[in-house]
Amino acid sequence: MQLDTLAGLERVAVRTRNSTYEITVLSPRTGDVLVRGGQFFPVHTRARLAGCSHGRTIITTRVQSVVPIRDSLPAH
Repeated sequence: MQLDTLAGLERVAVRTRNSTYEITVLSPRTGDVLVRGGQFFPVHTRARLAGCSHGRTIITTRVQSVVPIRDSLPAH
């Protein structure tokens, strides 16, 4: 997933072998996101998404899929 191709507040579902995560992009340029899911993120938590990083790092199992989350619009 190329984060800088996404728009701010765009959401994606990321499925790994063991978990599913909901990621909301806050800043595509800096990698700031909200993440929820898996063992470490039971509620929306601010994080920085990076290929490799320093500091507290959470490593997941291999990513199986990344799909956009489309909000359902109410029927008129």
